[in-house]
Formats: sequence, C-alpha cells, structure tokens
Amino acid sequence: MTLAKEDIGRGHVPPTIRSACRGAWRHPHAYKARDVNTPSFTSEMQPTGIDSTFGALFDGMAISTLLFGVTCAQTIVYYRRYPNDPRVFKLLVLFLWISDTLQQLFMSHSCWYYLASKCGGDAANCLVANWSLIAQLIPSELTTVLVQSFFIVRISKLAQTRWGLTLHIFPLSGLLFSIVYIIKCYRLPSFEYGRESQWEVYSFSIVHAMSDVVVATYMCVFLYIHRDHAFYRMRTLLQTLMLWAVGTCFLTCCVTIVYIALYIMMPFNMWYIAVYFTHPKFYANAMLAALNARKHLRNRVQGAAFEVC
Repeated sequence: MTLAKEDIGRGHVPPTIRSACRGAWRHPHAYKARDVNTPSFTSEMQPTGIDSTFGALFDGMAISTLLFGVTCAQTIVYYRRYPNDPRVFKLLVLFLWISDTLQQLFMSHSCWYYLASKCGGDAANCLVANWSLIAQLIPSELTTVLVQSFFIVRISKLAQTRWGLTLHIFPLSGLLFSIVYIIKCYRLPSFEYGRESQWEVYSFSIVHAMSDVVVATYMCVFLYIHRDHAFYRMRTLLQTLMLWAVGTCFLTCCVTIVYIALYIMMPFNMWYIAVYFTHPKFYANAMLAALNARKHLRNRVQGAAFEVC
C-alpha cells in the first residue's frame, strides 16, 4: 500500500494502518505474536516490527548516552589537566562538547517523541521523521568534520608542511553531501522516501571513511620515515603514535561501514540510525583522548625537542 505525501501531511491514513500502529504502541508483545507488522509504504518494503524500528532507535540512544558520559568525563579531564593550553584548543573542546550535547538532546527528544508521546497520539506521525531526528544530523556532521580537520591540522604541524592541508577537501566534501541530505530530509520527511536519498548517504559516509583512511595513512608514512632517524625513546613514541592513528581510523571506519551495510541490507528499519547515533561520539572521544594523552607521551621522551601536538 502506498500513501500519498499529502495524505501523511493531513493525517489521512487508512484504518488498517492506523489500527496497526496503535496496536504496536499499546500491545507490543501481542503485536509481534500476531505477526502484525509495521505498515508498509511500498510494495518493495519488507515488513518490520516495532523492535527493529523504534526499539532499535532506543537501543542506539542508550549506547550513545553511555559514550556521551565518556565525552563529558574526558572534557572535564582536559580542562583540569591543561589549564594553560592555547585558547583555540579550549574553544575547540568547548565547541565539540556543545555539538555533542546538542546531538544527544535531539536524539533523546526523537526517542521520547516516538516511544513516550507515541507520536503525539497520531498514528500517521510514526511514518514521518520528526524534526529532532533530522536535526541531530547537523551536530553529528559538524562533530565529524571538526575532528577530522583537527587531525589534519595536527599532522600538517607535525610534518611542518602546508600541502597536507589539502586533505581538508575530504571532510569539507563530506559536509557538503551531508547538507544536501539534511535539506532533502526536511523536504521529504516521510520514511517512504528514504530510498530516494541513497546516493547522498553513500556519498558523505564514503567520504568520511576515506578521510579517516587517508589521514591515518599519511600520519603512519610520515612517522615511519622519521623512525630510523630517532633515538630509542623517540622511536617508541613514534610506534605508539602509529598504533594510535591506525586504531582510531579502524574504529571510526568500522562504525561507518556497519551503518552503511545496515542501510543497504535493512533500509526500512532503524538499526542503521541506531549505529549512526554513536558515530559522532567515537570521533569526539578520539579527539579528546588525543589531547589528554599529550602529557603522558611527552613524559616518555624527556628532553626531546619534539612537539606531539
């Protein structure tokens, strides 16, 4: 069954779909036992239950909340450990925390809207992405681009070259594709039109993954080249930095690959959204961990004229 966009906007939903949605909210276990599934919007859509739609949304929010707690803890550690840091670093961390907090608030509101308020009591609204579910994309992408740009600038400073700044083309391209996707989501908020935004999702996700790989590769190559000219303690530090770069890239790339794979295989449930909820949290914690580890790394190379960050 296909719903016209204007029918969704006016709340005119066939009685069968309306009763199915209401049954899902009131009796989720019975709903699953009767094999009454979330209403399908097109003939190509696979039936999905509430556990794999709004239940998945809640699971993603719960995991993201735990990671947000780690972000807050690392932010406090940073301001206590580095009170004399340059103002630009302090503002950068503050902006990162504000962006991550906004994403957490938008995400929590969207879960409350679908699960607690039951879409305002109107079953037709469960077929449409509410404003906060779309709005959380903005701070999420800002966090991702901010962290990627931070590592690019860090590498350029480490290599003492400016051409490394050309790597900014990757995060900026990802930001451009994500802006196009966000605008399209606001224009067509119905989940029915999710397949029409495939290329935007693939584009900004692939660009983000490529950015992580390129930055990690560039850093490892630079550190490996200078490894032979360093003394023992410095060599140990360079090995640590290479492992850190590879580990950070591997983690963020894995999250990107997982939510893209889920989007391809199961586009009409919300597991890919649940994984995406955690995506900016990994980036934020990677940057904060890099900043907070500087004192420990410097202590490992006492007397070396080498600036880590």
